[in-house]
Amino acid sequence: MLREEYQNYLINLHGDLSEENRNYMVDVFVNWVNDGNVEEWEDGYIEQTTQWRVFFTAESLIHFYIEEFDVLGETCRNGKEWNRCNCC
Repeated sequence: MLREEYQNYLINLHGDLSEENRNYMVDVFVNWVNDGNVEEWEDGYIEQTTQWRVFFTAESLIHFYIEEFDVLGETCRNGKEWNRCNCC
């Protein structure tokens, strides 16, 4: 579910990203989630990278991730600006 939520976020707010860039960013997000940083809970998610365990809905977890970890506006994995990337 989080994969689809994050992908929809990227499509809706950053439609200028290539499909390859979007898929890469979604994979990075999913890897972050699956790396033990997030536990699925009854009606949401517990994020564990902060000092405290914090409860999030899917939408609020995505917004937290974007604020703390998202790379939009920085560079692709090959060091090019996202809006000039044709390699990823």
